[in-house]
Amino acid sequence: MEKKVLVIEDDEDLSFIYTVRLNDAGYEVYTAVDRLTTEEQILSQEFDIILMDMMLIGTTGLELCPFIREHTNAPIIFISCVGDNVSKIDAFDAGADDYMVKPIDYGELISRMAANIRRAQSQEFPRGSKDVRHFQQFDIDEKTHIVYSKQGGERKRVDLSPTEYNLLMLFVDHSDELITYEKMYREIWGCSDEGDVRTVMVHVSNLRKKIDVEKRDCIHTVRSAGYIFSDR
Repeated sequence: MEKKVLVIEDDEDLSFIYTVRLNDAGYEVYTAVDRLTTEEQILSQEFDIILMDMMLIGTTGLELCPFIREHTNAPIIFISCVGDNVSKIDAFDAGADDYMVKPIDYGELISRMAANIRRAQSQEFPRGSKDVRHFQQFDIDEKTHIVYSKQGGERKRVDLSPTEYNLLMLFVDHSDELITYEKMYREIWGCSDEGDVRTVMVHVSNLRKKIDVEKRDCIHTVRSAGYIFSDR
């Protein structure tokens, strides 16, 4: 079955090129150009992945991301002509899973799309005898991939992107062990080394904000090496 991709791009020529290239790669392509058409597509279809330009008609990708995240956990790849670190961090903070800078290498784009879809649909993490795993600050329902915080005695759903969920599972499955950058790249991004630890750092920072609400440093940074998760 063809994977469904939503391309949110207001440049007609570029949107056409995306459609042709992605059709050739075996994707079923849907398009949107602004907030209205994006909302219509998100509410009427289930997508495997979403490509979104940073600047759109009357809005931005950053403004659209919260709505998209509210209705789907499909991976989001931001595509922008701006490649500075601040823009990338803003995109990841908004809920993006990946970020590419124009002009796009379509071979790399298709490879990244496949990697993001694999991560989102991954069932490789080991499970215990029960679906729900309990930790001091949060619970993980492995059957539904939903995480709940337990701040102040209240149980509240935590909205994680597919990348953040997979990172959390990697941490809890290797509690009190050093998870190196290399292991993260291999297990989460599907490659041996992407050469830029800032992507990992941003995703881990976002994950910390969502699950370490009591500031217990449950995900501890080991400088120049990686991270250690501890539930003590």
